[in-house]
Amino acid sequence: MTRPTPTCAILLALLALGAPALAQEASTIPEVARATGSFTALGKALRAAGLEETLRGEGPFTVFAPSDAAFAKLPPERLSALLADRAALRQVLLHHVARGRRTAREVVQFESVRTLAGESLRIQVGARVQIGAASVLRADVEASNGVIHVIDQVLLPESLQAGPGSLVAVAKAAGGFEVLLAAAKAAGLLEVLDAQGPFTLLAPSDAAFGVLPPQALQALLQDRERLTRLLQHHVVAGRLPASALAERSELVTLAKTRLVVDVRQGVRVAGARVATADVVARNGVIHVIDRVLLPPAPKATPSVSAAPTFPTYRGKNLEGQPYVLPGGLTGERNLVLIPFLQWQQGDVNTWLEWLGRSPLAARTGFAYWELPTVQDRGEGFQRFLDRGMALGIPDPAARARTITVYTDLAAFLKRLEIPGTSKIQVLLLDKAGRVLWRCEGPFSPAKGQELLRALEGAKTK
Repeated sequence: MTRPTPTCAILLALLALGAPALAQEASTIPEVARATGSFTALGKALRAAGLEETLRGEGPFTVFAPSDAAFAKLPPERLSALLADRAALRQVLLHHVARGRRTAREVVQFESVRTLAGESLRIQVGARVQIGAASVLRADVEASNGVIHVIDQVLLPESLQAGPGSLVAVAKAAGGFEVLLAAAKAAGLLEVLDAQGPFTLLAPSDAAFGVLPPQALQALLQDRERLTRLLQHHVVAGRLPASALAERSELVTLAKTRLVVDVRQGVRVAGARVATADVVARNGVIHVIDRVLLPPAPKATPSVSAAPTFPTYRGKNLEGQPYVLPGGLTGERNLVLIPFLQWQQGDVNTWLEWLGRSPLAARTGFAYWELPTVQDRGEGFQRFLDRGMALGIPDPAARARTITVYTDLAAFLKRLEIPGTSKIQVLLLDKAGRVLWRCEGPFSPAKGQELLRALEGAKTK
C-alpha cells in the first residue's frame, strides 16, 4: 500500500472540507454563494459591480471566493473606497475569477492561474494551498456553471495594490498605445491625462491607428489644433465603467462633440467596438476601442452676438427682494453659479470660498451670484423651498446673492446649451446676459485662471 504524497494528502483534506450540504448542482455560482450564508459581503460587492449576472452565465467559471471574514480584514476605508469605485471594484472581483471549471485536483497541478482581470495568481502547495496571498479554506463547492474555492483573503490585483497609476501610466504599462501616447504628447494633453480628471478615455490601440493611411497620420501629428480636437473627441469627463456606458445613449466629449452608444451587439461607441473595458486608473478608466474616432468638422467660432443668452426671468432672492434676470444683476460682468441638485452645493461652495478670498471680490463692475435652478412646480413649492434654503444660510449677504430660478428646466438647458444637470454650471455673463465664458463642476486653480483671463479679455473689447 502506497502512502499518499504531501500534495495528495492536502488535496484529500481540501476535498473533505467541501461539505456535501454546499453542493447544489442546479444552482449558479451566486445562488450557491448566497445559500451558504458566508458570502454576504461578496454578494453585495458583486451586485455593486454589476457582475452577479455575469456569474449566472453559462461559464464555466472557477471562483476563489473570499468569505465575510476575509472582507472584514480589509481596512474599512479601503472597502468603502472600493464599493464607491465601481470600475476598481469590478477589477478586484474579476481577479478572483478564472475561466473553466478547475477543481482542487486540477488547481494544484498549476503554478499559476490567469484571472479575468488579466493578471495571474500564483499557486503554492505547502501546509495549505495558497492562491496568491490567500489560503484555501474549503474546496470544490460545486455550482451548475462552475466551482467555488473559499479563501481567507481578498486578493487585490497588482495594478491596485499600491493604487492604480494615472491614465498615462496605465496605458504605458499595458502596452499597445504608443501612437496614442505620442499624439497626446504632441498635442500637449499628456499632462492633462496624467494629473487631472477623472476622465473616461476611449483609447484606440496601435492597431486601430495603423488602419489610418500613414500620410494622414503624419499630417495629424503635425497639425496640433486638429490633433487636439481628435484626442479630445476620445475623452469624456467623469469615470464611466462599461456598465455606465451601457445605460447612456450618447456621450459628450471634451471636444464638445457627441458619441452615440450602441449596446445591441456588445458595447459600441460611435461605431467603434469596445475591445477591452474597465481598465482602471487613478484618475479615470480606459476602454480600448478598435478604431480611431474622427470628430466632425468644427463649427465656425461664433461671434459675441451668436453666444447663448441667459433667458429673461422674474424672481426673488432669499431676502425676498425681486429681480429680473439677467438685466437686474448689478455687475457689468456677472458670474453665476447654477446648481440643479441639493448635493451640488458642495461644488458651489468651492467657488464661493475662492471668490471670497480672491481679488475679484473687490473688483469694480464684477458681481457673483448663486442661482439654484429647478423645475417650476407652483408657488407653494417655491415658498417651501425658498424658506428651507434661507434657514440654511445664516449670512444675509449670501442670502441676498442667492436667487432661485423656477422654470421649465428642459427649455432652460436648451437655451443655454447645457447638456444635463449632473454638474453645476459656471457662467460669466455680460450686462445683456450673453455668455462670455463658461465651465462646469467644482473650482480648480486652472478654472480660476481661465476666468481671470476671460475677464481681462472682455475688458479689452
